[in-house]
Amino acid sequence: LEWASEGAPEGALVVADHQTAGRGRWGRAWMSEPGAALQFSLVLRPRLGLDRLGVLGLALGVATAEGIENATRLPTTLKWPNDVLVAGRKLVGILIETRVTEARLDAVIAGIGINVRWAPDDNATSVAAEMERLGLGDPPPRAELLARALAAIDDVHPLLEESPSEIVARAEQRSEFLGREIVVRFSDGSTERGIATRLLPDGALEVETDGVAKAIGVAEVQQV
Repeated sequence: LEWASEGAPEGALVVADHQTAGRGRWGRAWMSEPGAALQFSLVLRPRLGLDRLGVLGLALGVATAEGIENATRLPTTLKWPNDVLVAGRKLVGILIETRVTEARLDAVIAGIGINVRWAPDDNATSVAAEMERLGLGDPPPRAELLARALAAIDDVHPLLEESPSEIVARAEQRSEFLGREIVVRFSDGSTERGIATRLLPDGALEVETDGVAKAIGVAEVQQV
């Protein structure tokens, strides 16, 4: 964010071998071991209204999933808003931070972490573990994963202005939870249960509870 405020151009990139003081959603601490993950932050300067940030999140999830598939042949899905999963377990986390000046979106920092050689558990998995499980060989070098992910982001980026509905449609096609009962968890700790019905044009998730549809803009979801 500091680099962006100093004028870093769109596409400026920082890549870390590992993190000792990373930050996840809602201020959660995040650390990783050397060589275990691909972690990078990308400066974007899309000409979007603040009401389109949800679509930007979907675009980054779609692009990262496609980049990983291109590099590994792993079948990926999306958990709204932008986690990438394989076999129902988290493979990629994406954190979006923004710089807003005079009520205008000045810069977006997309922080993306891909588990490459991560010890799997009930909730998370890695490229190496899934490729071994499916008999797809060894994982590609992290530099190749990075190149594929960036190429996919570059391909999706123009759609933010030209065809945001296509991004939403592609995210729906990859959705892990649409049509299923989920629990929605908000930052204050409260929860709601309902059926995830669709993604809305602004990137929000529509959840139906007792026949009433509600748009969810910022939250986390898990399957019941």
